[in-house]
Amino acid sequence: MACSSRSSSARPRLFRASGRGATRCKVASEAGPPPKDGRWPVGWRGSVKRGGILNPDLADALARLGHTDALVVCDAGLPIPSGVRRIDLAVCPGVPRFLDVLQAIVAEVVVERAVVASELRERCPETYEALRSALGAVPIEEVPHERFKARTTVARAVVRTGEFTPYANVVLYAGVPF
Repeated sequence: MACSSRSSSARPRLFRASGRGATRCKVASEAGPPPKDGRWPVGWRGSVKRGGILNPDLADALARLGHTDALVVCDAGLPIPSGVRRIDLAVCPGVPRFLDVLQAIVAEVVVERAVVASELRERCPETYEALRSALGAVPIEEVPHERFKARTTVARAVVRTGEFTPYANVVLYAGVPF
């Protein structure tokens, strides 16, 4: 499931109950409306984002992509080359799912083209079709798995999911919004 916008009350924001050294936290809703100057107390805890990509490493990697930069979204088994930024989201087998992460990324990034291993269509046609659907009109190139792995060496980052479906990997090339 892709990330969606939620109301600010869906997840309460936390802040320290008082200044330095306080250990008890309150939710923002217990404190009443935000301060008039818009600044929360020292030690305020919580995300300022209300939706989209919440993982700070992934959000940073997406913000740093330039036109034609490559970003890999992969299953739990793809070897990640040394020297390439690793964003490991895997928690346990199947969590998070490859398609959920892909959909969340595609919702925030302009993708001009994609590359997958040709084995994905042969071995897991349902995953291939779901990937094709998630990418919409984005052209998809198919290459043998060994050539696919070679392309990961020039990626700006590799996003590892908990997916256990073989060949559930894609290289996304960033486009421009104009």
